[in-house]
Amino acid sequence: MVLYVTEMGAIGDGSALNTKAINDAITAVSEAGGGQVIVPPGTFLSGSIVLKNNVHLYMEPGSKITGCDNPAAYNKGALVYGDHADNVGIEGYGIIEINQRFEEDERPFVVIMRKCTNVTLRGISLYDQGGYFVSYCDQCTNVTIDSVVIESRDCDNGDGIDFSGSRNVTISNCKVRAGDDAIGLKTHDPEGPCENFTITNCVLNSNWAGLRIGPETCGDMINITVSNCVFNDCSDGIKLQLCENYRMEKIVFSNLVMVNVCRSVVMTCNSYPMSSKSAGVRPPLGSFKDILFDNIIMKTGGRAPHQRFFEEMFVLHGFPTAPISDVMFSNICFRTAGGKTYNDDEKGILVPDLLDHYRSYPEFMPHGRDNFPSACMYIKNAENLRFMNCTFDTEEPDGRTAIVAENVKGMKMFAASSSVSGGLLRYYNVTGLSMTCCEGDVIEVTGEDAKRCDELQAITLKMEKQIADNAAIVDKIKKMPILTKIMIDEDSDALTYAFTHDYDEGERYLDLGVLKGSPKVTINDVEIYDWNRNECRSYSDRLPIALEITPFLKSGENCITVSLYGRNAGYRSSAIYVRKG
Repeated sequence: MVLYVTEMGAIGDGSALNTKAINDAITAVSEAGGGQVIVPPGTFLSGSIVLKNNVHLYMEPGSKITGCDNPAAYNKGALVYGDHADNVGIEGYGIIEINQRFEEDERPFVVIMRKCTNVTLRGISLYDQGGYFVSYCDQCTNVTIDSVVIESRDCDNGDGIDFSGSRNVTISNCKVRAGDDAIGLKTHDPEGPCENFTITNCVLNSNWAGLRIGPETCGDMINITVSNCVFNDCSDGIKLQLCENYRMEKIVFSNLVMVNVCRSVVMTCNSYPMSSKSAGVRPPLGSFKDILFDNIIMKTGGRAPHQRFFEEMFVLHGFPTAPISDVMFSNICFRTAGGKTYNDDEKGILVPDLLDHYRSYPEFMPHGRDNFPSACMYIKNAENLRFMNCTFDTEEPDGRTAIVAENVKGMKMFAASSSVSGGLLRYYNVTGLSMTCCEGDVIEVTGEDAKRCDELQAITLKMEKQIADNAAIVDKIKKMPILTKIMIDEDSDALTYAFTHDYDEGERYLDLGVLKGSPKVTINDVEIYDWNRNECRSYSDRLPIALEITPFLKSGENCITVSLYGRNAGYRSSAIYVRKG
């Protein structure tokens, strides 16, 4: 069945509200067994449009569906919405747009598909100036997105094409200019992996990442290929962020060009709860392996999204107990701006591990460094790396080596060359290093520099244990009801918030939440913890503290005093009043 929306009373004058007419047309076609609902030339104002089984919305040339300015009209959370629908799509040559500005908690998506099968988006243009994500598929199967143009560059959080837990997806021939990630793959549910994705022949432009896989990884990310794409004017080209206890495996990147991309690739493995279904505040670590980069030109430059971000480079940073493994680089041409050298006081590598970010987004930050220790690529906590026919270069002479590697088991390089004045490779604690037909100096970190690396590693491992132990307490607390609120003196800025929790066995714990600086914690004049956060130089300056306060509570009293002393916080005494709430 073919039905024009105008046959159901829709008026394309840009002012008449057509929500009912368009939805009536979709219902009629679906009930008749399926077909096309056609939008003719004109501007059709609408609220939420709901796609139903076997209906394809077809946009004729010159047609436009524009979202209205009433937040209540988006009762489905999007301008176009599908839920548990089969064989649905939007095709043609028209435009679907949201050009209204909404309050933050009212921003609608342009297109959402939830738990749909056989979804097609083809040929259309999607514009977003004041909504949220442009297109989002949540737990969908058999999705084709082809020849779609997306423009959301001036929209905060304006991701272009996003998926959560979907299977059998092809994205091809698309042009995306996004206010956030151009293409994003996420998993929010262990039962909903992202698998069997093909992304090809696309031009990606983004305020953040051209392609981001993660950091929401509460499920597997497997069997993904990205080929024949151009990344232009992105803060990050490709971002792979594994934050939870699942797999990010079997991923291929081939035949790519990156121009004016600040950080070409960022690969990180960390422990961070990104989902309501995460396994605790510090989830177990996942597996990150079998990644191939082939036939890629990376010419960094452009602008950093934030002054705290690292300079242009390729970052591969695993976790000490969960290294990134089995990564191959072949036929890579990497060129950065260069023009820097080592800091006088940091001639060792001295980049701290990615510990727990807790209430801070798991981003890869420089933690106050002026320069990073490498000119092109930084590698830490990895195993089984292969380089073949790779070149590294800088626009300006650079005193650093092209690559810095630390804590790597198994690293083979064949026909790798560097014209960087500092050399090809600088490494520490790399075993199984093999270099054949390579050009450029190779330097091992030894002596005092190696000693400083060892000291930092020891501090990091100690800090990691503290965080893991404390996370277990926090997890236990989160399972118990909050019985008591803690009132904090207004003149103290050292505590962000605090709660107490009772356990069945009568224990009471104080969750101090976020603390500034590197405080020593004293309760009623008894010192109980010293975080040494500044010594560890963690990327995050926010760490939770959960303390058992049962021994400090005296019968009949409802007040304890918590004192904090730290290099940043100074000395603070906060009276903590325990009140039933």
